[in-house]
Amino acid sequence: MMGKNSLMGWSAGWKIALALAVALGASAAGAATGSSAGCSNGSTQKDCSFQSGALQQTFSSGSTSYGSLFSGGFGGGGNGGSNGFNNTSQLGSSRFALSTGDTGKAAAGMGSRWNAWLSLSQSNVAYQFQPLQSSGRINLTLVGVDYTFANNATVGVAAGWDQTRVNTTFNGGNLGTNGNMVAPYLSWRFTPAWSLDASVGFGRSNTSQTDNSVVGGITGNYSDQRMLGSVSLAYSKLIGKWQLTGRGSYLASQDKLSQFTLSNGNSIAAATNRNSQLRFGGQAMYNGGVFLPYAGLYYFNDVQRTTQGAVGGVTPANDRDGFQVQLGIQFAPKGQVYGGLMVATDVGRSQVKNDLFLGNVGIRF
Repeated sequence: MMGKNSLMGWSAGWKIALALAVALGASAAGAATGSSAGCSNGSTQKDCSFQSGALQQTFSSGSTSYGSLFSGGFGGGGNGGSNGFNNTSQLGSSRFALSTGDTGKAAAGMGSRWNAWLSLSQSNVAYQFQPLQSSGRINLTLVGVDYTFANNATVGVAAGWDQTRVNTTFNGGNLGTNGNMVAPYLSWRFTPAWSLDASVGFGRSNTSQTDNSVVGGITGNYSDQRMLGSVSLAYSKLIGKWQLTGRGSYLASQDKLSQFTLSNGNSIAAATNRNSQLRFGGQAMYNGGVFLPYAGLYYFNDVQRTTQGAVGGVTPANDRDGFQVQLGIQFAPKGQVYGGLMVATDVGRSQVKNDLFLGNVGIRF
């Protein structure tokens, strides 16, 4: 079993791709006004799935998936103070740095300064507003590398690839998105208990949609230029074998959606959409030595977001806040490799479902 000082740093779990359920997404219609055009019976009904802000924000906004993940902090293997715990990191990008008695690679009580990691996740997501009922999955792959300076500041870069596959049940069609993003990040432990994490990301995606509610179907394809920023402040306290961590985060994103023409000749205008969100919560992790189980609860609130308009006279909930519940376990042996698993679910949003499964692995060198 490992004592509390045998680990100089570790990750307390990931704040994942709760993603597409959190409505930081973009809308091709209504972005300028802050609300999505509703789809009513008549001439615009055939374009409903292409104009729905809810479908965009729930399934195909890369800024949402990456921003949700990055807001958990990156961590990097600072000395963590006398309690032996390092910056909490949802991505697992902080290494479980060994003490100087275990490695000669770095001085000043620090383990390996270089760290590389891989994170894989799948979110099973559904939009349960009946006129636009849809469900599918979002897969996200992230890889990163970082370097720790002076035992308390880490600089790194992450690259990600995302894939969305959705059945739009209400029109017998489908929606698919393939995207990517590159994001430099910084983690700074400025006291033994307090740490600050920040990131900025840039990327692109391409989305294709099919509406089979009319004979012959209607198709459309468009691109999205993504930008996001996140900053989070965390406080960690050790009580015996328990580490308690509180974290507050702010996210901001921008999606520039291209103009595109549907296969029926109708045109959907280009739009720029900006969104922001606040998150607060905490985790409790037990130091069992090699295995480190934890549980977490986080509250999120959409400060600014695109809302879905009424469809056929039915008004959606447009919930702005909710909670995420996490259960996970980290694996922290005394070698170079570490990793973990987590499951999470969102509660409190009446028409958006999100269940997440995530695993990560890393190596310090």
